[in-house]
Amino acid sequence: MSNKGGNNLIDDFDPVVEEYNINMAAQLGADYVKFAKYKVELLRLLIKEKIDSILNYGCGIGNDMSFFKEYWPSTNLYGCDISKKSVEYARKIAPEINYFVSDSPDKIYEQSIKWNIIFLACVLHHIPPMERYKWVKALGDNVREGGYIVVFEHNIINPMTRHIVTHPPEDPPLDKLDWMLNMEEIEKLLLDSHNGMKTYWKGYTLFSPFRRGWITKVETFMKWCPLGAQQCVIVKKEA
Repeated sequence: MSNKGGNNLIDDFDPVVEEYNINMAAQLGADYVKFAKYKVELLRLLIKEKIDSILNYGCGIGNDMSFFKEYWPSTNLYGCDISKKSVEYARKIAPEINYFVSDSPDKIYEQSIKWNIIFLACVLHHIPPMERYKWVKALGDNVREGGYIVVFEHNIINPMTRHIVTHPPEDPPLDKLDWMLNMEEIEKLLLDSHNGMKTYWKGYTLFSPFRRGWITKVETFMKWCPLGAQQCVIVKKEA
């Protein structure tokens, strides 16, 4: 991933590793991890079958991983990120997770596994639009038949989300407003990644800042409403 032909995104993310959680708390409050948990909670509600392996693609410093362990305790968990420093940080916290650095799509093909679920939480909007397809195609090629690619992205129609995106604690900002995707763009990108991809579920999510398991379940019935703070698209790779 690059802005101008180099690995500028590595330059963007490596320096903020130590401050990442501080910045998240400043934006979202001290209990910001609930916004990581709800994504995994929603995924578990929607995919109930046995899952052998999950890749958290663009895992950052690994804040999602404890929730994957909670909801899929017997599943082989993998995490990767373009930022070497982020992966090093995540590995120190949870050395039992299979972490690797992926600074090019080739690194996905080099792994000796295809995953049941590949999970991307607010990752695509960091990839320059002209480069997204090659990365997503690598993911589509490396999810198992019958497996899923799951994407969460910010919904900037929501005024609070738009405010957070446009008023970041980092300088320069990590999020670029003009790189944000709408649901149709996410779905098309995923469906184009492999001939066997079919839409499994899509909708708007995160309507309430107050999180309980029953709230996540209720929100699945509101997926049609474009006021959710985030959006989710899940595609399934059919045989």
